[in-house]
Amino acid sequence: PQDGSVPKVARRINRKSEDPVQAAALRRIHDKLRNEAELLKLHLKHYHMTLDSFKKRTSQLKIPKEIYDLYDEDVKRCPHCAAVPPQPSRSTLSGLRALNFGDLIFVDHGEVSVDGIKFIFLIVYDAATCLLDVFPQKSFLPEETIPKIREWMGNHNCCPKNICGDEQFHLKEFLKFYTFNDIKPVSLGPYTPWPNRAETAVRLFKKQFKIMLSDVHSDPSLKDVTVREIGRKATWARNNSLTYGGK
Repeated sequence: PQDGSVPKVARRINRKSEDPVQAAALRRIHDKLRNEAELLKLHLKHYHMTLDSFKKRTSQLKIPKEIYDLYDEDVKRCPHCAAVPPQPSRSTLSGLRALNFGDLIFVDHGEVSVDGIKFIFLIVYDAATCLLDVFPQKSFLPEETIPKIREWMGNHNCCPKNICGDEQFHLKEFLKFYTFNDIKPVSLGPYTPWPNRAETAVRLFKKQFKIMLSDVHSDPSLKDVTVREIGRKATWARNNSLTYGGK
């Protein structure tokens, strides 16, 4: 009808298509969620879940707006959520892939502390082959990092087409180096986590590197072993292990 009303035939079809069991279950859920105590328990049980996450998780439950408003009030009253700022969103670059070696590399600095001694290293991770290279450093300065990237380029006889890193790798010294070598920098922005594959590779290497450093430090017979040698062995172990994707 032109007045916008639903015909009687359509109303009968809709009533027949509704599942009475499902409708009753949804009513029970809605009645339970109208209790502010239940919403607060839900908020705390799921590690201070935000309103947006709550909406995404309950998108199929046909929850009315009044319940979302009640949940939003609980989130605003939560002292933990008021004191701790929300975590940054995952990187939108997590789907970056490469077909050929050197098309895309990820770079990052790692730091491991053993008995109060800090060890710094540069990690270069190839997106196509999952090959990991590690270079020990004394600082995070570009004057020390850029020669390590040049060393990677010389070792593999390859100039990367794209480099992905955090804001530390987008200082003016790095941008000048990228321009000279026709490398396209891929920016993640401040406080943005790494793409998942590279982040996992760095985390696993740091764990392996710290274990080997601790073993060498506790064994007097290995006092002459250098950090570079330990890094080389840890890199060898990492590159000879199968990744989750079978590489």
